[in-house]
Amino acid sequence: MFSVITVCLAANAALYVESNTPATFVCNLSTTRDYPHWSYRIDTGTQKSSDQINWENDHNFRMKKDRLSWADNNRDLVLSAVTREDMATYECSEAGVGVWTIQLIARGK
Repeated sequence: MFSVITVCLAANAALYVESNTPATFVCNLSTTRDYPHWSYRIDTGTQKSSDQINWENDHNFRMKKDRLSWADNNRDLVLSAVTREDMATYECSEAGVGVWTIQLIARGK
């Protein structure tokens, strides 16, 4: 059993998930289009990095392929078995619509 708590802050959200459980990143953009663009960025204070998860309108994942899947609505992402290394800021975006930001915080081991 696991619990997921989402705290919404304007166009940002914090997603708290127990380690080794799945996390669903909900894309709260005002669109019904499938496969929005997803990316993530890590800022540890001394190191910053970012990567593209997919490109807009492309259903193929560029990274974490073994643990990422699309939710049934083809907009939200599901990350299985979250690890502390997955902690980052995830962004869902669509040209002309905007960006939705979610900070993933893994709890536990």
